[in-house]
Amino acid sequence: MTAIRIFLALFVLLASTGSSAAAAQTPGCGFYAQVERACPCGDSGYALGYGRKYCRRIMAEDRLSPLGRQWRAAAVICLQEKLRAALPQTGCDCRAIRNKAYAAHYSCYAKGAISICDLPLEDIVRIDASIDDADKTGARGFGVVVRLALRCFADNPKRARAAFRAIGRVETRQ
Repeated sequence: MTAIRIFLALFVLLASTGSSAAAAQTPGCGFYAQVERACPCGDSGYALGYGRKYCRRIMAEDRLSPLGRQWRAAAVICLQEKLRAALPQTGCDCRAIRNKAYAAHYSCYAKGAISICDLPLEDIVRIDASIDDADKTGARGFGVVVRLALRCFADNPKRARAAFRAIGRVETRQ
């Protein structure tokens, strides 16, 4: 019976959010509450404890450049689509969902039509400031930060050094 309820909840989630890119073009953060209803993992689970928290923070950032806003929309949509694809058809494995969702961060940040590396330095600093230090320095977060840094450095070493200096100045003031 539990498996049937989980399957039905996931079916409703997938149907209500759409599985095509066209259905997900307006980014929003309500998706994470739907995921939580379909697969309850609690406040420390990925959907509420990470996905919704950071979705709300980045969507509330009103000082991003037009390019930064485009990147934000694409990144939020990408992360939600990857999480939707990670949801199991039956059963609910919070750890597996968390692992698959975290694994999507690098590609959603760096490999889309707009890479985080293409953004103005001010946007990169604002995005960085929206993420808790503990999440940037934890095992998963640190791996993403390092991969992004390597990618941005390879794309444009001079610009990457300037971004690191700018982020360092902001963090030392906090």
